[in-house]
Amino acid sequence: MHWNATPFLSRKFRTLAAAGALWLGGSTALLSQVITNFTPAYGQPGTWVTVYGSGFYYTGYTVDPVTAVQFGTRPAQFSVTADNQLVAMVPTGATTDYIRVGKPGRSWVYSPRPFTVIGPGPYITGFSPANGNVGTLVTIEGVQFTGATTVQFNGVPASGFFVASDTLIQVNVPAGASTGPIAVGRAGVGTNVSSTFFYLPPVIDRFEPTNGRPGTLVTLYGRNLRGATEVRFQATPATFEPPTTNTILRAVVPLGARTGPLRVVTPGGVFVSSSSFVVRPAITGFSPTAGPPGTVVTITGANLDVAPVSVRFGDVAATVTQVSFDRLTVTVPAGATTGPITVTTADGSDVSTDLFYLPPRVDSFLPTNGPPGTPVAIAGQNLLGTSAVLFDGVAATFLPPTSSTGLVAYVPAGVTTGPLTVVTPGGSTNTGSRWFYAAPVIHSFSPMHGLPGTNVVITGANFRGTTAVRFNGVPASFMPPTNNTTLVTTVPGGAQTGPIEVVTPGGQAVSGVPFALDYTADLRLEGAPNVIVTRLGSNFTATLNLRNTGPYVATNVLFEIQWPAALQLRSATATQGSVQVEPNRARLSVPSLNLVNPVSVTLTWAALGWGWFTNLATLTGAYTDPTPDNARWAVVVLVEPLPLLSVQALPDARIRVSWPVALTNYVLQYRSLVSPGVWSNYPVAPSVGTNERFVIEPI
Repeated sequence: MHWNATPFLSRKFRTLAAAGALWLGGSTALLSQVITNFTPAYGQPGTWVTVYGSGFYYTGYTVDPVTAVQFGTRPAQFSVTADNQLVAMVPTGATTDYIRVGKPGRSWVYSPRPFTVIGPGPYITGFSPANGNVGTLVTIEGVQFTGATTVQFNGVPASGFFVASDTLIQVNVPAGASTGPIAVGRAGVGTNVSSTFFYLPPVIDRFEPTNGRPGTLVTLYGRNLRGATEVRFQATPATFEPPTTNTILRAVVPLGARTGPLRVVTPGGVFVSSSSFVVRPAITGFSPTAGPPGTVVTITGANLDVAPVSVRFGDVAATVTQVSFDRLTVTVPAGATTGPITVTTADGSDVSTDLFYLPPRVDSFLPTNGPPGTPVAIAGQNLLGTSAVLFDGVAATFLPPTSSTGLVAYVPAGVTTGPLTVVTPGGSTNTGSRWFYAAPVIHSFSPMHGLPGTNVVITGANFRGTTAVRFNGVPASFMPPTNNTTLVTTVPGGAQTGPIEVVTPGGQAVSGVPFALDYTADLRLEGAPNVIVTRLGSNFTATLNLRNTGPYVATNVLFEIQWPAALQLRSATATQGSVQVEPNRARLSVPSLNLVNPVSVTLTWAALGWGWFTNLATLTGAYTDPTPDNARWAVVVLVEPLPLLSVQALPDARIRVSWPVALTNYVLQYRSLVSPGVWSNYPVAPSVGTNERFVIEPI
């Protein structure tokens, strides 16, 4: 409604509904014109139309007639016959649109509905009845029916019809007709189609699929399905797509539907299918979602009560204790495994989209040891849905399992020896004493030395499951560790200084420093004289005894002797082992030297130079020697020149007698050759030169 207000002041307003006008209290001044109706509702160019309303001639008490009338945007010839009425002729070129009237300087005022412009041919305004069967007599109302040549029901011509007047036709519904509009035509002029349908009874020929559950889209094939107002599955209303053809209708199986025929309602009638749509059981949920055998589970859904009813957890049948349309109560059976729940009734089966989780179980895993990143295959039951895998409490990455019986996890960084734990919605499981073994590590041990029988505490990592402890290769007894970081062992008899080794199923660890055995062995060198005197070019021999006076058998005993270059070794033998000779050095290794049987070493040298020489010998072993001085020996050798006199004739009838200066233990003697007698010491001390002693005498 369009208003053009005039500048009147008033105390109150009141509405005159019948006239559709607004009046000012205390005044009768009309503010604007209004269109309330028109007749006829249709016509062709040239038709006179009466328009009803108010304010067509006056504005208040002022003469102010309408100055323009249009059909749509086409100006029309008109005449104002009263303040509440005017007549106008449908203009040439007009089309169906609103009628509007106007006064100068004010907005257009529009009719409440469009005016329908028709052509010169027939025009249908209605028909009755609105539905029926083939053969039903239908009366069609309208205008310009005189001379009508065709009548059709949704395109199917009626073989006979009676034009009772220019505004009335009677016709029987023809065979083959279907729901749709009625059309009336006149040859050479045109055809008009009704704005509403004539409805014939609906028919369902078939539907697909023939079974389903709530939410299933079902397509119905048949006849006269347009205009459907209701679709029911058995007695339950369903949502559906308004059909756009007579032959196809699509509906969704509703919640609560039961097995039975389909029912379609249209303005043309009701049709019930001869066959039933089977509503299969539907599982919408269950609670609880996990539990061990014996757990009572409530299954919710629809169509769960069509006997016989059975429920399976995986492949194992369960006991059903309560049955109703929308819920079942069952008990999880022994032997059930993680998987979906299946409900089967006389109408079919449904499998839950969610899994029911049973408590997990780990039967085995391989390998049982390995470094971080190693894939470990875990075998067991009810492993679907695994949310965590822990190696002795350390979270690991894993491949989500695709079956209940196996999964693969990867050894995490920082893994320690211990059980595996698998967590699922059904619970968690721990492998207990079946451990995954990480590689052992020795950080330290205390004490760091001792004798057999000493208890040694080893600290490190991953000691659980230890299978062996060795001291430099000698097996030791130990207390089975109760944690990964501490191991107590006892130094075994016969152990020697060396590293400690710990062996577990996860590998072996070797200490970086040796454990020192506190054995002692008193080694001695005996037998050779302190001083050996020999002459230049002569051979001399020294024999040394290698003796151990205890208290422990000495191990890794090494005898070494060195000599100066003026002496040349001719031979070296021993009562045990073989002497290894190098230039100016000889060695004898004795793996073990007991307290009973000493070892003798005999060495023979040749003196290549004269003078005093020292051969140094040492005896060492793996154990501490409490008196190391008696394990060293110095063989002192005095090499003298040969005791030869040299006689040289000198001028003046003299002679010079000389001998090596090194011959200090010799004296010069003489006797007469004329009258031989005893030898007497030469009375004059000899002179001493650089290399010789000498005397000079007359001949």
